[in-house]
Amino acid sequence: MQTYQVRRAGAVAAALALIPCSRLPAQERAPIDPWFPDHHFFTPLLADPREVHLGVALVSTNLFAPGNNGPERPPLRFKDAEDLDNDVQGAVALGGTVTLWQPAAWPDGGLTIGAQAGVFARFRIEEPSRDYAISDWLVALPIEVADGPLSARLRILHRSSHLGDELLLDARTYRIEFGHEAVDLLVAHRILGSGRIYGGGSFIFRSNTESEPLLRLRGLDIHDNFAIQAGADGSWYRWAGDRIGVMAGLDWQRAQRTGWRDQFSAAAGVAAHGAGGGLRLLFRFFTGVSPVGEFFLTDERYYALELAVWR
Repeated sequence: MQTYQVRRAGAVAAALALIPCSRLPAQERAPIDPWFPDHHFFTPLLADPREVHLGVALVSTNLFAPGNNGPERPPLRFKDAEDLDNDVQGAVALGGTVTLWQPAAWPDGGLTIGAQAGVFARFRIEEPSRDYAISDWLVALPIEVADGPLSARLRILHRSSHLGDELLLDARTYRIEFGHEAVDLLVAHRILGSGRIYGGGSFIFRSNTESEPLLRLRGLDIHDNFAIQAGADGSWYRWAGDRIGVMAGLDWQRAQRTGWRDQFSAAAGVAAHGAGGGLRLLFRFFTGVSPVGEFFLTDERYYALELAVWR
């Protein structure tokens, strides 16, 4: 009898060894490490000019064009104002998002908490010294969640804007205190396979801009509590074993601090990716009140060609 039981136990063990691990009950699978996962549940926005990413671009802009000054400061007084209708600038975006913790996961999604930081800088490359002009900074704590075709991102963020010393001297102007802390929420729904539509807004709970004395001296009564955003984007890979494809996106924003004036941006291009990430080459277009914080009441229209790294 004992010999029979030993044989039966051996047969059961051999049968279990032939079952693929993926067929085992969930409680018998190896646990997933929740710390520093290598994926995101909310894809970064493609067309938003202030979405954190890593890239370089050539920009043709009318931001400094004569007569294009907004009410936030007196007209800029460049020593050499020729060709400012289409000022060629170099733009650098240095930033990224690190996913720190995944407290929950389910078959069609999960929840992650991360850290995010980025700087968006422009340089007037037509000048011999390649003058550093402007930089916008953003630091955030994003919470991302997805469930089937739905995804969302909630962030607590800080944003500020700064003028370069060379622009301050060359344009004979001054810096204004543009900055705020906010909570922003975006909700997206996947459509057409890899496409999505999204919408949301921001609640700004602390703003340096609305209490800036220099703006008050110019007779501006700024209220900076809310902003809204909507858009659509997507990527479609059809070549080289689904490693090369096209990307496109549209983004629209309005903010209380600008008097609810429109910001419209578009992006389209090609991308290639592998297991560790990829590269994208995008053509960008923007029109509306400038996304540059120091010129938040000045109209801007620009065209840009950007090469960016993405994951």
